[in-house]
Amino acid sequence: MRFLSQHICRSATLAGWGELYGRTGYNYIFSGGADDAWADVEDVTEEDGALRSSDTHLFDKVRGYDIKLLRYLSVKYICDLMVENKKVKFGMNVTSSEKVDKAQRYADFTLLSIPYPGCEFFKEYKDRDYMAEGLIFNWKQDYVDAPLSIPDFLTCSLNIDWSQYQSWDLVQQTQNYLKLLLSIINSDDDSGLLVHCISGWDRTPLFISLLRLSLWADGLIHASLKPAEILYLTVAYDWFLFGHMLVDRLSKGEEIFFFCFNFLKHIISEEFSALKTQRRKSLPARDAGFTVEDICMLRRKDRGSTTSLGSDFSLVMESSPGAAGSFTYETVELVPAGAQTQAAWRKSHSSSPQSVLWNRPQSSEDRLFSHQGLVEAKSSSSSSSNHSDNFFRMGSSPLEVPKPRSVDHPLPGSSLSTDFGSWQMVTGCGSIQERAVLHTDSSLPFSFPDELPNNCLLAALSERETRLQEPPAASATRPAMSLSGASERSVPATKIEITVSCRNLLDLDTFSKSDPMVVLYTQSRASQEWREFGRTEVIDNTLNPDFVRKFVLDYFFEEKQNLRFDVYNVDSKTNISKPQDFLGQAFLALGEVIGGQGSRVERPLTGVPGKKCGTILLTAEELSNCRDIATMQLCANKLDKKDFFGKSDPFLVFYRSNEDGTFTICHKTEVVKNTLNPVWQPFSIPVRALCNGDYDRTVKIDVYDWDRDGSHDFIGEFTTSYRELSKAQNQFTVYEVLNPRKKCKKKKYVNSGTVTLLSFSVDSEFTFVDYIKGGTQLNFTVAIDFTASNGNPLQPTSLHYMSPYQLSAYAMALKAVGEIIQDYDSDKLFPAYGFGAKLPPEGRISHQFPLNNNDEDPNCAGIEGVLESYFQSLRTVQLYGPTYFAPVINQVARAAAKISDGSQYYVLLIITDGVISDMTQTKEAIVSASSLPMSIIIVGVGPAMFEAMEELDGDDVRVSSRGRYAERDIVQFVPFRDYVDRSGNQVLSMARLAKDVLAEIPEQLLSYMRTRDIQPRPPPPANPSPTPAPEQP
Repeated sequence: MRFLSQHICRSATLAGWGELYGRTGYNYIFSGGADDAWADVEDVTEEDGALRSSDTHLFDKVRGYDIKLLRYLSVKYICDLMVENKKVKFGMNVTSSEKVDKAQRYADFTLLSIPYPGCEFFKEYKDRDYMAEGLIFNWKQDYVDAPLSIPDFLTCSLNIDWSQYQSWDLVQQTQNYLKLLLSIINSDDDSGLLVHCISGWDRTPLFISLLRLSLWADGLIHASLKPAEILYLTVAYDWFLFGHMLVDRLSKGEEIFFFCFNFLKHIISEEFSALKTQRRKSLPARDAGFTVEDICMLRRKDRGSTTSLGSDFSLVMESSPGAAGSFTYETVELVPAGAQTQAAWRKSHSSSPQSVLWNRPQSSEDRLFSHQGLVEAKSSSSSSSNHSDNFFRMGSSPLEVPKPRSVDHPLPGSSLSTDFGSWQMVTGCGSIQERAVLHTDSSLPFSFPDELPNNCLLAALSERETRLQEPPAASATRPAMSLSGASERSVPATKIEITVSCRNLLDLDTFSKSDPMVVLYTQSRASQEWREFGRTEVIDNTLNPDFVRKFVLDYFFEEKQNLRFDVYNVDSKTNISKPQDFLGQAFLALGEVIGGQGSRVERPLTGVPGKKCGTILLTAEELSNCRDIATMQLCANKLDKKDFFGKSDPFLVFYRSNEDGTFTICHKTEVVKNTLNPVWQPFSIPVRALCNGDYDRTVKIDVYDWDRDGSHDFIGEFTTSYRELSKAQNQFTVYEVLNPRKKCKKKKYVNSGTVTLLSFSVDSEFTFVDYIKGGTQLNFTVAIDFTASNGNPLQPTSLHYMSPYQLSAYAMALKAVGEIIQDYDSDKLFPAYGFGAKLPPEGRISHQFPLNNNDEDPNCAGIEGVLESYFQSLRTVQLYGPTYFAPVINQVARAAAKISDGSQYYVLLIITDGVISDMTQTKEAIVSASSLPMSIIIVGVGPAMFEAMEELDGDDVRVSSRGRYAERDIVQFVPFRDYVDRSGNQVLSMARLAKDVLAEIPEQLLSYMRTRDIQPRPPPPANPSPTPAPEQP
């Protein structure tokens, strides 16, 4: 792809001698005995003569053209992703040409070796339910022998410890390699980059796609393409065009393709942005004087010179009647490897069983292709495949490459135009016999904007997050993809309405009172930037306004949602967007408002030096429709039969529509086996999850036939809305299940069955906010592991290391959870304990000692007080062992047992580094505590395996002890390493951790209240600041 003046290229490796000769013979046979792929090469220099043999002769020819093309493309950096120096495929060695080039032809290139796991490793990614965090490649396997080799001058600015690459998980490894590639293309020398692996089918498209999408998210390339179009381009060009066999990979569970688009959530931060760099770099002048022939030397004798660009094909134009030359197109077909099928295909494609066909559309609006000519494709690179024997490869990308919407709207960029069509250097599609001139200012069927003027750059780096959310949302790939932030939330949060008032504002008007307006800003979790959320109306001539316009916010208990309220005196009534007089501001979290007495808070306004700015009053109210629960039951009749030996195993998937036209899954029914007339069990779903409070929002329901391997068969779909569903309270509603593909193909198609809504009812229930508003307090207790396995706190290798520059994992976990929960505790006093240490002076081992060294009162003032006591204990106690949980669980349980009216709920945070030593006692303590107003959060830090902790987290199997089962699931365990931001952003790490560990607390509190039939108490009476007497005009 073209990025400014640089070429970002891709290739497969150059084959070993056996495969190369096999490929030559293969071409010879299928080209009618005339293979001139390597004919007419230049003479060998004398100094290379000693290296010549019958084997090296062919290599020299290939490498000569390989290097020539790279030089014409100004490629300086060659990046090898192989984990082995040589790979045996079908009994033949395959390696990288630069590794075995005895003549040192690649000496003037900068060579990098960054070994990356092959597609086989991604079966483990699928088996881990698509969780890349914590998934580490086994570098000790026999075949892994490629070292990591990067020139020092490329690593100095990245602040990455490359010596630890074998300990990185899949996320960190991919992030760091991508950072390296981005730093190369952002360097000032404007040299090109070549990325390659074995066949160029899996690892190579992964990194090329990530580079493309990252630059697109910054607005630096393809800026005119919509999310669906960039997705289309990436899949077609970077994956299918160069041989990625998705069906084959899926059959083996090697889902590197889906990992690519899931991984976008890990590159949304500014550290992956090239935007700042490109603002400092001037765009190079284009040189329109070069021709395709001049640049690539693409004559007929040069077939194969694009081997290093990763194309399996080198294209040669053949004239057809009435045209000097044309491109045709055909989609990929998957053909069983049976002899008859292959023979029939070869008969119709006699040139080669590996054909790539293109065409030029008749017009820019015409998406259909016409066959104006034939392109003969001959492979110049490795033809061996590690694909499944069940599939036989032919063709190129199964997707038509997106085209610009109008030829009348030229897009800037560098594309290659001929009289018979257009193509891009990025594809490495091959050689053209006819002369073609490079144009830089015309819009062409296959061209995309790679270079843009500065005013096309995105306005803010934070827009990366928004743009990178969109391509996955536009795709139908599995698994469900999410990015940090709101898009991760599968169920909409409770909606909170904030009412704003101010008291005793500054008076900045000379002849009257101020005319105040409040602007609300919310803070992005990823970028920490403030974004305007909304504004109140302007109220004239008052210092004590009560604003009518409300702010409605999505509320997530598990996140710290920071708010900023700025107050202005509006002088210009006609244009309130122009700068106004600043009256002060207040910072606080949404949780502070909800957790205040009666969900009301008053905060002083600050920001005007030497002035008292008055106060701001905020009241939170949960919107009524957020507490509604819909219960429904559905059945189906005469669904399509999908199973060969049976009927179908139907289930339903519910999606709510989003404002951008995409859909988000919100419910899935159970599977009813072997029937075309299923009756599903009644189920309940929050109305906010179904329609987000918008009763007319589209709800789409898909009907699938369940398959054991996860490749569920689509039966059909229908749409409805919450308002339409609610009509079933009085009558049955029948929906036709339609399959759009069948409807287009079959004129007599009616439907694929029907679904009937048998019943629908709506009930209201008490919510978490109701209990908090009614005065329920969350009592937070901390227990920290002081066992010796954590290491000496004075050493940097210790998990308790007290660095002057950053928090330890223990401190981050404590701060992440505590800073959110403290908003719901009025006294902000938190008991804090340690366990597994020897206490001075007598060296007694304790499994429950107060961090503040006060047995009578273990409370610490706020989270900062807990941290201070924790650091002090590290200086005074001796880390020892073993690891016992039961004492501290029982300690908190004794306090919780004294509360039965719902006024308090206890949350215990245990932070530990290793294997628990009292599993039996801990299970018994958890079973006993499950009947109390109490939840337990366990955070595992460090590299240990935490299988025992997973057992305590009763998500799948209820915890039991001595024949007794836990009454409720009250334990949530997470390993902290899964939430660490690989760039070292501790704020983001803590936000991710808090989001997951606290997400279950509201439901756990509600489950306790429901089982005890405890209703929330009414909110306390309002006690707002008295309004001063009316001001005199």
